[in-house]
Amino acid sequence: MCIICAHPLPHRIHWWWNTRKGRNDSIQQTKINQSCIAQQSIFILEKEYDIEQIIICEAENVHGIGRDTLQLKERKTT
Repeated sequence: MCIICAHPLPHRIHWWWNTRKGRNDSIQQTKINQSCIAQQSIFILEKEYDIEQIIICEAENVHGIGRDTLQLKERKTT
C-alpha cells in the first residue's frame, strides 16, 4: 500500500522528491515499487538534508483523482 495515498501498490505510478530551492535546485524522478523503498527514501532525505523535503504521489488519492503530498519539515538545530 502506498504510504501517502493509501492505494494498493499497482495503482501508484511515480514519486517525485523535490529538494526545495537551495543547494543544487534539482528535481529527481524515480519509480518506487514497494512501500518500504519509499520509507527508506524518506529516511535518507531526512538524514542527508536540513532543508524541507516534499514527496508527491502521482497516483489517485483516496478520494478519487488528485495527488497527495507528504511534507517533511526543516529540522531546527540548536
